[in-house]
Amino acid sequence: MEVVEYWKEQVATKQTVTDALEILCQQLETLTKALAEIQTPTPQNPTAAPTPPTLPNPSAKAPPAMKAKVALLPDFDGNCQKIHTFLSACTLYLQLCSNQFLTDKHKILWAMSYMKSGRASKWTKTQYQTVGGFPFTDWADFEEQFKLQFFPLDLETSVVNSLEGMLLWM
Repeated sequence: MEVVEYWKEQVATKQTVTDALEILCQQLETLTKALAEIQTPTPQNPTAAPTPPTLPNPSAKAPPAMKAKVALLPDFDGNCQKIHTFLSACTLYLQLCSNQFLTDKHKILWAMSYMKSGRASKWTKTQYQTVGGFPFTDWADFEEQFKLQFFPLDLETSVVNSLEGMLLWM
C-alpha cells in the first residue's frame, strides 16, 4: 500500500509542477508578444494605442510618493517691505528641503545667493569680504544680523511715514 501512496503523491506533484509550468509558459508568451509589439515601429497615424497586457504581480511595490515641488525664493534687494516675505520663504524652503543643506553655512550661503541687488547685494558683498572668515556662527545668528540690517529701527514710525507719504500724493 505504501508504494501506491508514493506514486499517487508523485503524480500529484507532477501535476502541480505541470500546472505551474503551463502558467509560466502563458506568461512567457504574453511577454514575448508585448516585446514584439514594443520592437515593431508604430505607424505615423495610429488609430488606437494597444493596451499593454497586465500580468499578476503580487510582489509589486506601491509607487514612491511624489515629492512636492518647492518654489524658489524671490530675489531680495533690501526693501524693508519684502523682509517678511523673504524670511518666510527661506524658512519654508529650509524646512521642506532640509536634506539639501549639510550645515548652517550652506543654508546661509544659499539665502545670500538670492540677495542680488540694492542694499542686500552691498550687505552680502560686505559679509563675504569680512576679514577672518565667515561672519555667522549659525542660521539664528545670520537671521539676527539680517533683521538688524534690514528691519527699520522703528517699524511703527516707518509705516506711519509711508502712509503719510501716500496721502500727500492722493
